[in-house]
Amino acid sequence: MLQTLIANLERASSLYASLPAFKIPIFQEDVITGYMEITYAKLYQDVLDNARYWSQVLQKDGVQQKSVVGLYVHGMKYTDVVHLYGIMRAGYIPQLINRSIYAADVISHLVLKSDARALVYDPDGAKIPHIGASNVKLYVLPPSIPVSNGQDDQALQDTPPSDANDVALILHTGGTSSIPKLVRMSYRLLDTILKKVKLLYTPFSKDNDKRYEVDSWIGSICHIGFATLLTGRWYHGTCTIQQTSGFPPRSEIISMVRLGHLSRASMFPVLLSRCIQDARDDTEFLNLMRNLDGIITGGVPPPRELENWAWENGINLINVYGSTESGIPMLIGGWRGGVVETKHPQLLVHFPLNADDGTPLLVYDFRSVDNSQLKEFIVLPQSADIPTDTASDGCYYTGDLFEEFAGESGVYVCKGRDADWIKMSSGLKVDCTTLENIAYQTCSDLIFGCVIIGTGKPSPALVVEPHSFTASGDQESLRNEIFQRISTSDIHAKGLSWEKIASPEMIIVVEEGWLPRTAVKGNVRRVVAEERLRWKLDQIWASTPV
Repeated sequence: MLQTLIANLERASSLYASLPAFKIPIFQEDVITGYMEITYAKLYQDVLDNARYWSQVLQKDGVQQKSVVGLYVHGMKYTDVVHLYGIMRAGYIPQLINRSIYAADVISHLVLKSDARALVYDPDGAKIPHIGASNVKLYVLPPSIPVSNGQDDQALQDTPPSDANDVALILHTGGTSSIPKLVRMSYRLLDTILKKVKLLYTPFSKDNDKRYEVDSWIGSICHIGFATLLTGRWYHGTCTIQQTSGFPPRSEIISMVRLGHLSRASMFPVLLSRCIQDARDDTEFLNLMRNLDGIITGGVPPPRELENWAWENGINLINVYGSTESGIPMLIGGWRGGVVETKHPQLLVHFPLNADDGTPLLVYDFRSVDNSQLKEFIVLPQSADIPTDTASDGCYYTGDLFEEFAGESGVYVCKGRDADWIKMSSGLKVDCTTLENIAYQTCSDLIFGCVIIGTGKPSPALVVEPHSFTASGDQESLRNEIFQRISTSDIHAKGLSWEKIASPEMIIVVEEGWLPRTAVKGNVRRVVAEERLRWKLDQIWASTPV
């Protein structure tokens, strides 16, 4: 029997009724002084009250159960989680739309594409979405969670019966292209994802006296990462701390540990990179990070030099690879004290999810690309996490590239997405991630961020955001210093002419904060950066002999 997200919550509310499901920060003059606990029993009651409210409101306006209902929120608050589960428990299909990513003028496209019958949005200073269809009802989120007026659960209709392949939830993915694509999650797929995150969140606290584990919020509830990781936490009675943002300052992370008793953390690589840099400068903060049972991360990996330093200094990194379409995790690395052999977080192996008889449920393939050592990660049709939308051969092609680690069969190193390899004028491809890692490794004291661009040019260019304390200096001197440092790297020195930064003129300096980044993970959007600097590339090559 398939387990639904609602059934998972019901189970948690029964097993862990008195344990905290969430901790909400308490402020005094903008300073966190403690955390308010919300128990699993309270969470479940809030969801039921919310479901009762939306059931009455939507059905009164003729929006029938099993209709798609858009939820346009930032996804960073406890109430956003309650509204998601309330709409789901009321018998509707939530379509999660992240307000931090998609502007109001994009919403019409998204809800019309999903055939939504209603859109619920958080006003919070937002422009009222305009929907170009009269059959889509608009609703403003209530200012607080509706409270039961004495009605019992019988007043709330049962969720309608559904088949395994029916759509249960709709997410979006756009990545660096910024063109949103609907990702329809079936009940079958969500059941598999729940199996994955249940195993991922198996408690491994070093302190046997702890009653429960406490983890951090990661990104938005509108993102596959937090939306599904949360279900694994609930299965084991883990508590989640609400943050003030997706990238909280160091002071807040310290409060989460000391006042909120954070025992493990989940972070996107941009935040993790900043925390590692802080740990290098502050022994006390390093000890705080080192004492966490584990830090789950995923997506574009942190600069390799930072990741190596963290691992060598006892920070327990757990690197998970997954996709919006198939869920998290699919591959895993690191994991000290976990369910697979401890390996460096860059070394990824299949996530060990098996059926009761030992048969692997996750069936993947790595297929060679362009007769090179690069292999594309592919989900095969028989895999339990095969997405709804696949290619004509029944496979799902992720577009993510890997290399098999030398000497170890079945161990892979992520080489980025196909979009992380740009094709030069010669028709040959350049590994942008490797060049960016060289820049971070050799120039971490000079630059805050960087990206490689130059599609169709004879050789790549490096765009850098200098630290604020170097931004006011002479740009020519800065370019020369960066070029001199990256030239000392063995990898850069051994590269062919079209595989490396050819001269200081191929380094473009921009202001800190200029690089376009994704709203949730903070990854640099290479395509957008290249479009904005196309004129600069043309200018550079117009004055550079080929």
